[in-house]
Amino acid sequence: MSKKRYLLLLFVLLCIHVFPCDAFYAETYRIENSRVLLYKIINWWYDCLPDECDLFCGKIVECDNRGNAEIQYDASDMTLRLRVRGGFAELFSVFKTCKDCYGPAFLECRQSNRKYFGSGKAAGINIDFQGFTEFIFNGIRSARLQSLKEIKEEITFILYGKVGGLVGGKVALHQVGRFQRSCPENPKNRKTPFPISFKIVNIRTDEVLAIYETVWNND
Repeated sequence: MSKKRYLLLLFVLLCIHVFPCDAFYAETYRIENSRVLLYKIINWWYDCLPDECDLFCGKIVECDNRGNAEIQYDASDMTLRLRVRGGFAELFSVFKTCKDCYGPAFLECRQSNRKYFGSGKAAGINIDFQGFTEFIFNGIRSARLQSLKEIKEEITFILYGKVGGLVGGKVALHQVGRFQRSCPENPKNRKTPFPISFKIVNIRTDEVLAIYETVWNND
């Protein structure tokens, strides 16, 4: 086992055992599928030793939030809003912060479950969206509400990608912008950007309600 792999494993184990996961309550961060206290990793990253600072670079990182869904419906314009009580994934930087540069600009819904949303359309989540707290679906008939209300406590929001660096005190899921800590750039990523995905699921049954994927552009 390499030194960096050993340090990664040790760090994850410390997060699990020294800092109990109960502290997460309904929101959990994971790196390579192991639960961590991400803010501890961010604090460490500011002061890491030079030969250890890329320890988490390129690793799969995920945030999931369960049991905090709020359902709001406006019958006048048939708009359904799924809100995350208390906010969501605030330790991630998802969108680019520079203008006229190529980077992740918004998330587009690529799949929605007709059982819950019928033929309704999900609004995109764009670069001006401040935090993942509300997801809007247009053209939703009121008859669909009961199905959502029945699984409200099981609705889970999941956002995941790869660690691209540290920007604005957050873990970036990309490599675009001015970073406090940057990860070594992989030439392959210039043609194949870091994938960032967001999905809404019924965590009890693994039923997918909606899937969003990142759109990269120069706007």
